[in-house]
Amino acid sequence: MVAFVQQWLSQALSTINLSHISFTTEPSQYQLVINFDKPLLAQPAREQQLMKSFSLLLIQTLRNTFKRPLRGFKIMMTRAQ
Repeated sequence: MVAFVQQWLSQALSTINLSHISFTTEPSQYQLVINFDKPLLAQPAREQQLMKSFSLLLIQTLRNTFKRPLRGFKIMMTRAQ
Protein backbone atom coordinates (compact mmCIF):
# COMPACT_ATOMS: atom_id res chain seq x y z
CA MET A 1 0.00 0.00 0.00
CA VAL A 2 2.89 2.37 0.74
CA ALA A 3 4.29 1.85 -2.75
CA PHE A 4 0.85 2.57 -4.20
CA VAL A 5 0.64 5.81 -2.19
CA GLN A 6 4.09 6.89 -3.37
CA GLN A 7 3.18 6.25 -7.00
CA TRP A 8 -0.23 7.97 -6.69
CA LEU A 9 1.23 11.03 -4.98
CA SER A 10 4.05 11.33 -7.53
CA GLN A 11 1.50 11.27 -10.34
CA ALA A 12 -0.73 13.81 -8.56
CA LEU A 13 2.20 16.19 -8.02
CA SER A 14 3.20 15.79 -11.65
CA THR A 15 -0.36 16.60 -12.76
CA ILE A 16 -0.35 19.92 -10.90
CA ASN A 17 3.18 20.79 -12.10
CA LEU A 18 4.87 20.17 -8.75
CA SER A 19 6.96 17.17 -9.78
CA HIS A 20 10.12 18.98 -8.60
CA ILE A 21 9.00 18.52 -4.97
CA SER A 22 10.21 15.31 -3.42
CA PHE A 23 8.78 13.54 -0.39
CA THR A 24 9.52 10.73 2.02
CA THR A 25 7.12 8.29 3.63
CA GLU A 26 7.30 6.95 7.17
CA PRO A 27 4.83 4.10 7.71
CA SER A 28 3.84 2.83 11.11
CA GLN A 29 1.07 0.46 12.12
CA TYR A 30 -2.03 2.59 11.34
CA GLN A 31 -0.40 5.83 10.23
CA LEU A 32 1.53 7.01 7.22
CA VAL A 33 3.48 10.25 7.52
CA ILE A 34 4.45 11.97 4.28
CA ASN A 35 7.13 14.67 4.54
CA PHE A 36 7.59 17.10 1.65
CA ASP A 37 11.01 18.71 1.23
CA LYS A 38 9.58 22.06 0.02
CA PRO A 39 6.33 23.96 0.44
CA LEU A 40 3.66 22.89 -2.05
CA LEU A 41 2.06 26.34 -2.28
CA ALA A 42 3.09 29.84 -1.23
CA GLN A 43 -0.05 30.41 0.85
CA PRO A 44 -0.05 28.25 4.01
CA ALA A 45 -3.86 28.05 4.28
CA ARG A 46 -4.22 26.82 0.70
CA GLU A 47 -1.33 24.40 1.19
CA GLN A 48 -2.98 22.96 4.29
CA GLN A 49 -6.24 22.50 2.37
CA LEU A 50 -4.36 20.78 -0.47
CA MET A 51 -2.69 18.37 1.96
CA LYS A 52 -6.02 17.56 3.63
CA SER A 53 -7.58 16.91 0.23
CA PHE A 54 -4.71 14.65 -0.81
CA SER A 55 -5.00 12.70 2.44
CA LEU A 56 -8.73 12.17 2.02
CA LEU A 57 -8.38 11.19 -1.64
CA LEU A 58 -5.59 8.75 -0.82
CA ILE A 59 -7.59 6.98 1.89
CA GLN A 60 -10.61 6.68 -0.40
CA THR A 61 -8.48 5.45 -3.29
CA LEU A 62 -6.77 2.85 -1.08
CA ARG A 63 -10.13 1.66 0.21
CA ASN A 64 -11.50 1.27 -3.34
CA THR A 65 -8.33 -0.22 -4.83
CA PHE A 66 -7.57 -2.79 -2.13
CA LYS A 67 -11.24 -3.52 -1.27
CA ARG A 68 -10.74 -3.49 2.47
CA PRO A 69 -11.90 -1.28 5.30
CA LEU A 70 -9.30 1.17 6.57
CA ARG A 71 -10.92 2.20 9.83
CA GLY A 72 -8.38 3.92 12.05
CA PHE A 73 -5.84 4.45 9.26
CA LYS A 74 -4.45 7.98 8.90
CA ILE A 75 -2.30 9.76 6.36
CA MET A 76 -0.54 12.84 7.72
CA MET A 77 1.30 15.27 5.47
CA THR A 78 3.93 17.73 6.65
CA ARG A 79 6.55 19.90 4.99
CA ALA A 80 9.95 21.34 5.70
CA GLN A 81 9.90 24.90 7.01
